[in-house]
Amino acid sequence: MFVSFQEVNLSRYDVIIAGSGPAGAVTAKTLAARGKTVLVLESGVREIEPTIQDSFSVVHGLGHFDSGYWPTHWVRALGGTSAVWAGWVAPLSARNFAS
Repeated sequence: MFVSFQEVNLSRYDVIIAGSGPAGAVTAKTLAARGKTVLVLESGVREIEPTIQDSFSVVHGLGHFDSGYWPTHWVRALGGTSAVWAGWVAPLSARNFAS
């Protein structure tokens, strides 16, 4: 169910999770199965919206990823980045272990 944040009584929930991506969704499902009342907050929209995604083109990448990475890999929508992963996960490389 989608509701405005202003409509939510936060005291009704045992746990509040920020983000509906894979980690948030699995955590919410696991806690609910254990009898907890869970609220998942998502700042994105129901489906990927190009005008929102275009705003990530101004993000300046640091480290392993340059600025061109983020517009296609950072999603502000229900399900988070899992909407663009399509089940693909990059294998770790030597640079991931460099200090």
